Amino acid sequence: MTSDRSRCGDRGGAGEVDALSTSRVFDRLATYRGWAWADARPRRMREGAWAFYLPALGAKFLHGRDGYVVCHHPGAPDPAQLRARPDRSASWGAYSLGEWMDVYAKDVVTRVAENLVAAARLHRAGLGPRPLGVCHARRYRRRGRDDRWGAIGFLTEDVWALPRKPDCTDTDIVAAGVRVDKLRSSVRQQLNGYVTDLNSVVGVAPIDADEEVQGLRQAILTRFALPDPLHRAR
Repeated sequence: MTSDRSRCGDRGGAGEVDALSTSRVFDRLATYRGWAWADARPRRMREGAWAFYLPALGAKFLHGRDGYVVCHHPGAPDPAQLRARPDRSASWGAYSLGEWMDVYAKDVVTRVAENLVAAARLHRAGLGPRPLGVCHARRYRRRGRDDRWGAIGFLTEDVWALPRKPDCTDTDIVAAGVRVDKLRSSVRQQLNGYVTDLNSVVGVAPIDADEEVQGLRQAILTRFALPDPLHRAR
């Protein structure tokens, strides 16, 4: 039986963070225009293209659709549009269609696991807030649309409660065992001197961490009794 506890950390394994030691589960979560209702309680929300954040709970949920990553930027292609355009080398904005296809083909649990491992490495290097656990909503509605799969993300330390420090560099991030995103948003858009912007078409990712990410992914699926999106036809 797969353990429901998994650790995410650097390639050396020392000082690891137990990513599932803390979790927050909601029966219902709904979001609409800057507000989230977590089990019917209204909360202020900050929404980006790839995730939305509930500051009062320290919960960052990734945008998903039926268990797969999706982008809610106005200029982003819809996954159905990409399936109708098989030329991976063609461009859509700053990225190729192939890059968009790859990110949309990723299930959201895998991306949460990648975020957790990368965040733990950045925290250990003093470059990012500490990841504290996983958050999950069994039922999720965004702007009136129900998502049968729910929503998932991770709990994080409040970056504004940390001591201010100078921004780090690309070299610092890579030295921590983390790949910088293609457009360097993680470097350019630091908050209080810390890396928090992890998601993009070609986003931040932990280096040489496939086994660690897959182990954490399976632990999350088991811990929350989630259906595996990869086992369902899209």
